[in-house]
Amino acid sequence: MRRSLPDERKALAERYTIDAEEAERREQRVLEQAARRAEAEEAARRAVEEAAAEEAAREAAAEEASRRAEAEEAARRAAAEEAARQAAEEKAAAEEAARKAAAEEASRRAEAEEAARRAAEEKAARKAAAEEASRHAEAEIGTATGSEEVWSP
Repeated sequence: MRRSLPDERKALAERYTIDAEEAERREQRVLEQAARRAEAEEAARRAVEEAAAEEAAREAAAEEASRRAEAEEAARRAAAEEAARQAAEEKAAAEEAARKAAAEEASRRAEAEEAARRAAEEKAARKAAAEEASRHAEAEIGTATGSEEVWSP
């Protein structure tokens, strides 16, 4: 049983049509797969870019935090140095005041000792003069009474 030529042509045409439809579906699947692959690659690229941007932002924030911490530390050091300088100035001023007070006290003591020495010398001179005057008076009394003791200055 042989088919007739028009039937064979009809069957062949149907087969070609089926093959063409299958080829078209395969091509459509390939295009769809390519589109999905392109979308996935684009999504992956965006994810990489977002991750890189986030990492850059974290690094920038870390650098800013580091700069802020360094600035704060520099400010603390400057404040500590200023406080130390002021404390040193105050200590030097206190030492200078103590030195001046000690010098003034030593000067007052020296003046008091000098005044006491002069007062003692004056007292001794007055005592000596009083003793001399007493001897002189005794001598005059003795001469007036006839005593042989002679006063000599």
